[in-house]
Amino acid sequence: MEYRNLGHSDLSVSEIGVGGNNFGRACDIEKTKEILNTALSLGINTVDTADIYGGGGLSEEYVGSAIKNQRDKWVLMTKFGAPNIPGNDPHSSLEPSATKEYINYAVEASLKRLQTTYIDVYQVHFPHEEVNTEETMEALNALVKAGKVRHIGCSNYKVWHMVQSQHAAKNNHFAKFISSQPPYSLIDRRVEKEHLPACKEYGIGIIPYSPLASGFLTGKYKKGQPAPKGSRFETSATTGYATRFINEKNYSILDKLIDFAANKEIKLSHLALKWLLTNSQVSTVIAGVTSVDQLNDNVLATSVSLSSEELETLDNITK
Repeated sequence: MEYRNLGHSDLSVSEIGVGGNNFGRACDIEKTKEILNTALSLGINTVDTADIYGGGGLSEEYVGSAIKNQRDKWVLMTKFGAPNIPGNDPHSSLEPSATKEYINYAVEASLKRLQTTYIDVYQVHFPHEEVNTEETMEALNALVKAGKVRHIGCSNYKVWHMVQSQHAAKNNHFAKFISSQPPYSLIDRRVEKEHLPACKEYGIGIIPYSPLASGFLTGKYKKGQPAPKGSRFETSATTGYATRFINEKNYSILDKLIDFAANKEIKLSHLALKWLLTNSQVSTVIAGVTSVDQLNDNVLATSVSLSSEELETLDNITK
């Protein structure tokens, strides 16, 4: 396993990380422990979760229980402030936001569930443009000064809001974002136009989410066929979020990627993960898993090699 610095920080993260979105949902606490113990043995030191994963904070609880005896070996990331959807803390009367009041509430709740005294990277899960940016950055900075949070990051931010946040931090001598989590994959390259250049300018490392396009880049979704049983889009492959990936244009790209991977004699999923890692701005690729087998399989992607000619071919296929 190789390691990279996360953005402009000295925080060292494994090229492959573990996404905690399945913990508390598809994985019970024992399965979570098995996966994270195996991850550590493979050299993976990075786990990313959120206060809404698993519903009511279960993912954080399971992750905290799994790593508490080896806390110093992990880079622990979590997120706060997702919209008020099922899964938020039912005991809180506060509307999820990025205000000082909510941030102070959310971090204490996460620390308790995670059974730790500090979070390595605390991320704003979704932007709250109605909240004054300086208020958000000042509140996050206070957590860093108090030692409850080592670094801060953002997720799903628009470029202007991310840049505004960095300027607010610089002007007030606050802690700056060191990471951004946007959707990024061979199928979804929108961030390359403005988001990646901005992150490069402001020292922000990229943590792609949906690196396998919600399973589309494993080849399990077949054109004209129902989504596989138990898959993310089993109940709805033609509406909402699913249409970001499952459409005629992407199936055309997918066919070419399948041929490319077959000619190179590698798995399509390995190709997708390794392609992201060829970008030096990508600090770690976080992929959700439901089994040790999936975890072991993801790690194999790091051994794939892609020549400059092959990267150019992939660029032409997917751009």
